[in-house]
Amino acid sequence: MSLIGEKIAYAHWDESQKPWVIQGIHFDHGVLFRAKYKGYFYSAVVENGALVLKNRRFTSPTAAAFSITRQTHMDGWCFWECKLPEHDQWVPMSDMKYPTGFEPGFIL
Repeated sequence: MSLIGEKIAYAHWDESQKPWVIQGIHFDHGVLFRAKYKGYFYSAVVENGALVLKNRRFTSPTAAAFSITRQTHMDGWCFWECKLPEHDQWVPMSDMKYPTGFEPGFIL
């Protein structure tokens, strides 16, 4: 299953719902997330203060990633992409945490 080229529809947008706030970064209710793992796309959505994946609520991107991969070393910030209302394309979630595109410890 591929999401590439598909029209993206946000979940019901409701400003009264809580955003998902992780490490000081806000993702509004209805923001979509996706990840590709072992050839499959997985999708999640922000719903009332949490990331919801397969009807399960997660408060961290790493916990949601672990539910798919079962890998304890997985960094959820590097696993997920998000579709923000102000962007036309999917954006790596890590771009929100590391806006320069470099993770801590990266040496040029």
